[in-house]
Amino acid sequence: MPEQNQCGCGCAEPGTTNAPRTSCAALWSLICGIAGMLLCLPAIPAIILGIIGLVNIKKGAGALKGKGKAIAGLILGGLAIIVMPILAIITAIAIPNIIHGRDVANESMAKAQIRNISTSLEQYRMDCGDYPSAEQGLQILISNDQGQKYLDKIPNDPWGRPYHYRYPGSYNPGSYDLWSDGKDGIEGTGDDVTGWQY
Repeated sequence: MPEQNQCGCGCAEPGTTNAPRTSCAALWSLICGIAGMLLCLPAIPAIILGIIGLVNIKKGAGALKGKGKAIAGLILGGLAIIVMPILAIITAIAIPNIIHGRDVANESMAKAQIRNISTSLEQYRMDCGDYPSAEQGLQILISNDQGQKYLDKIPNDPWGRPYHYRYPGSYNPGSYDLWSDGKDGIEGTGDDVTGWQY
């Protein structure tokens, strides 16, 4: 069984007289190159170790092998240094756009739901002579003494919270206020979606 060198990996450095063994530097260059494609930081050691491995293999005059591993480590390390920052920039641009797009979609859905509930409230007023009281709330649109159902269910807003209903309204004194607290869940902030704005 071949003796292990001081690094303990069974590879050899110049000066050994046994059959050619894989250069430790070449092997670790490949390992760091692969890791560099995932983490970026090991890319620099991959390049340094790749160069060291190639130099040692050349000086070893046949005592070392692993040129392919060293070259692969160099290539992977170089790609990681070039590609990973580009991917990081793309990600930094894309993620905010995705989040913004989702926020816009949620706001549009909230507006549509408010319009749908408002339509049902108008139908209720025409049938009953007035809007539901604040105590009755929106639930009366799905369950009332007349057995008339104006909505199959009262939806939550796109952020999973109930819509607010107030009658008489503070913003619409002759009518009602209908709104969602928006993404932040706090009433009166800029992301509220309100029925009196549309």
